[in-house]
Amino acid sequence: MKKITTTFFAVILTATFAQAQMESLKSKQSNYLSKQINITDSLASQVENIMATYKASASKVMESKKLNPEEMRIKIDALIEEKNAKLKKILTEEQLDKLLPTTEKKKE
Repeated sequence: MKKITTTFFAVILTATFAQAQMESLKSKQSNYLSKQINITDSLASQVENIMATYKASASKVMESKKLNPEEMRIKIDALIEEKNAKLKKILTEEQLDKLLPTTEKKKE
């Protein structure tokens, strides 16, 4: 019984520690965005949500065994366009230039 109790508390402690690390990471990301591109914390949270959605969708595309490389590239490009359009609605051009890598900037 002591082993079960000890194991249970060890699992709870580990889960709590992991959750605290995730919260700390989110806080650091938010602070970085706030300072780097000069936005409010609430706007930084919106940007983080947009980026997280993009990353999750891109991961699903990359893990797909049904797509050939060309189809993957097309889907990823569409996801990038969607992400950038969402960001463009809430950020200025100057902020976008600081945030987006040059490889993702639309060629005109």
